[in-house]
Amino acid sequence: MAQVTITQLPLAGALTGTESVPIVQNGQTVRTTTANIAAQPSQTQTFLTKNQEPSLPNSRYLAVGTGLSLTDGGAQSTYQIGMSGAAASLNAAAVGLIAKDSATTVASRSIAVSGSGLSVSNADGSAGNPTISLASITASIQNLGTGTGLIALNGVTAVLRRIYGTSNQITVVNGDSSGSDIGNTRSCQNNYSTTGTSTTGSIITTAACRITRSTYCSNGIIASCYSSMR
Repeated sequence: MAQVTITQLPLAGALTGTESVPIVQNGQTVRTTTANIAAQPSQTQTFLTKNQEPSLPNSRYLAVGTGLSLTDGGAQSTYQIGMSGAAASLNAAAVGLIAKDSATTVASRSIAVSGSGLSVSNADGSAGNPTISLASITASIQNLGTGTGLIALNGVTAVLRRIYGTSNQITVVNGDSSGSDIGNTRSCQNNYSTTGTSTTGSIITTAACRITRSTYCSNGIIASCYSSMR
């Protein structure tokens, strides 16, 4: 039989794994199958691959969850893990308080006040906790402390005031209005004395300035006394 080299043999078709193949073990020629050769050596190492590789049974491939993405830069380049959705929006947001304004985006926010009477410091929280404080007239009223009384406004300043009556003429009740509404009563001095044409007399009055008794007074003098006390 003529000698035939391997390269002179006809091409084989697709391997099924059952084909017999001669091999040398311990100096002796034996046979095995292509399936047995394909299964050797048994791979115990682990591999990290870009995609799932069935030919590497111990391999692991990259995958990401919500908020992350994979970007393949192509051959001889990088394979990058990046942020996506709301996470990417957060990374690009300006400093300050953050509010999620949609399913995939966030926005910077700051605390604001409306109108006068309030102020806010460090509104976006970038340098510390935001602080809301009283301002203007509101702060001036707060600074009055625990005192009671009517409040008088002078521009942006508030001061405590109370109402007084003229001594021996008008008595003001609850002049600072702290307990109830302000009231007043007219008061007259008892034993109000007046001088007649020839004799000094005295007139006894009520708190409402009504004459109740006179020790001596002519009609004209009584009328004059009463008129002066009303």
